[in-house]
Amino acid sequence: MWDIVDFSHMSKKNEDASKPSVGFLPCFYSIGEALPVVNIAKEYTDMGGSAVFFSHGGKYEDLLEDFDADIIHLNDIWERARIDSDEFFKKGHKFYKLVKTLYTPENIRRCVDEEIKAFRETDIDMIVCSFNLSVTISAKVVNIPQVAVVSGTAIPPYYEEWATFVDNFKNVFTRMIPDSVMDRFIRWYLRNNKLLGVPSFNKVAPEYGVEKFRTYEDIYCGERSLVCDDLSYLNISPTHQFPEENFIGPIVYGDPLDFHPESVDEDVKDHIQREGRSIVVVMGSTGVKDIFLDMVDTLDKTSYNVIFAYTNLLSQDELPEVNENILFKEFVSLADVSKMTDLAITHGGRGTVQTLAYSGKPAICVPMFIEHQYNVENMVRQGTTIKVPKKHFSTEDMMEGIEKIFGDYQRYLKNARRVKDRLPDELGEKKGARRIKEMAAELH
Repeated sequence: MWDIVDFSHMSKKNEDASKPSVGFLPCFYSIGEALPVVNIAKEYTDMGGSAVFFSHGGKYEDLLEDFDADIIHLNDIWERARIDSDEFFKKGHKFYKLVKTLYTPENIRRCVDEEIKAFRETDIDMIVCSFNLSVTISAKVVNIPQVAVVSGTAIPPYYEEWATFVDNFKNVFTRMIPDSVMDRFIRWYLRNNKLLGVPSFNKVAPEYGVEKFRTYEDIYCGERSLVCDDLSYLNISPTHQFPEENFIGPIVYGDPLDFHPESVDEDVKDHIQREGRSIVVVMGSTGVKDIFLDMVDTLDKTSYNVIFAYTNLLSQDELPEVNENILFKEFVSLADVSKMTDLAITHGGRGTVQTLAYSGKPAICVPMFIEHQYNVENMVRQGTTIKVPKKHFSTEDMMEGIEKIFGDYQRYLKNARRVKDRLPDELGEKKGARRIKEMAAELH
């Protein structure tokens, strides 16, 4: 038998029936997935909304530390699947392997049963989630609307227009086929993917009286989607399933709209002010240790003033000896430091790329996953960024990109500032909260 969730400490929905209660179920195993939902929820409650939080576990539950909200702990699906999320994302494993490992029929049933009980006991009117795919079944059983918070580069309108064949899947055989043919194939495949989790979900869904799913996107995008991107930034058109009002705009860590120099350490400021070009390198938790060290070794031999944020990729004991042009920091505020440096080198996470877009500075990006690749290519098309594929990464390619940008810096800088000027002047969490409030009001 599975553990029984205890709801005895929970109060029922607000007695005012005209005030809907909204449940929020972020994926607390990824800051990129958790942060948008938490930020939307905070704005929603500031607007007077009633919120209840649910969690299947994850270290980023600490995003709620300063948020006065109840949290219902459900089963930890990652722990049950024996997946170390830090190692998984750090090594850049293939996404389909994650979905297959996490969402077995047994795990789906376990999640659905606990979610159904939790949603009924707390009497919520709507559930807002991010990468908790089992909600696509449980919400239908409880008969409440589901709203999935998703990335703009992970929805069909983007795939159909801009998807390219995945760099990490390229090999000797695929290189013999024209890129245009491979790109057409991947656009068809992504839009009609019936393999990624679909067999497991379709085995379970009928047991709960839920219709089978046609593709993975039917599971991922839910009944409705809030898209954490701007339409003009993505260069796509709205559709019936993805209307203009549901593109809420970027939601990133920190405040990319304002510059906060007081948040930047003095040694970082001093390092940036040294004579010569300045670079900040932030690979985050998804970076690969060997690639990071190769970057250090190569840039150590240049005259560029480089700040390396090593986060959890290295321990302090593992930091190599370097020349004075290199500065190691465990953490830097990319939103602020990128505005002060000439160039950023990073991965392709949605929030990271959007933060760089708001900085108005050019970048070199090494995408780790398929979504990273599309985030980066979106900026490449706008002339602000150079992509260096993770597969067969070479520091020669990285240096070629750096020299190309610095050799024509004013053009790259002009392009980056043009992108910045087109981005919304209101953060996505505010618009997202308003949309949730509007959707919830439609229920009463």
